[in-house]
Amino acid sequence: MPAFQFLFCTLFLSHYFVAADDPVFSGPQPGEKISPFKVLQFSGPRAGEELELLAGDKTAPTVLVFVHEATRPGLQLMRPIDLYGAKLAMEGCATHFVWLTADRSKAEDYLRNARNSLNLKSPISISLDGAEGPGNYGLNRKVALTILVAKDNKVVANFAI
Repeated sequence: MPAFQFLFCTLFLSHYFVAADDPVFSGPQPGEKISPFKVLQFSGPRAGEELELLAGDKTAPTVLVFVHEATRPGLQLMRPIDLYGAKLAMEGCATHFVWLTADRSKAEDYLRNARNSLNLKSPISISLDGAEGPGNYGLNRKVALTILVAKDNKVVANFAI
C-alpha cells in the first residue's frame, strides 16, 4: 500500500515540479527606460487635471501600478503597495495607480463609486492612451496588474500579476 501511495503522489504532483509555467511579460523590463505619458488624475493633489506622469523629478524612485482589470486579488495586493507607498513618500518615493480603460467616463464612474472601498492614499489616474496604456510601454492586457518600480527613468523591477 505505501508504494501505491508514493506512486500516486509522484504522478499527481509531478506536473508541479517538472513543468514550470511560461513567464508572463508586461511592460518595460528591468534596465529599460520609461517615458512620461498622459493621464487624467482622478484623485490626489491634482485631481481633475490632465497631466504628464513622470514629467517631474526623474531621479525619485517611482512605483507605477497599471490596473488592467480590477479583481479582488488585485485590489488586495494594491492596498499594501499603497500602504508602503504612503510610508515611503516622506523619503521621496512616488506611487501611482493608473487605470487602463477604453471608456474614460465608465472608469471615472467606477472609481467614484469605489472611492471609499478602495481607500487608496496614493494618486489614482486614468490613462489617456486607452485600454492598451502608453504605446511604448508594451503592457499585456491579459494580466490584471502590471507593477513597475523605476528610478532614474529606468525600470528596476517589473511584476506582471
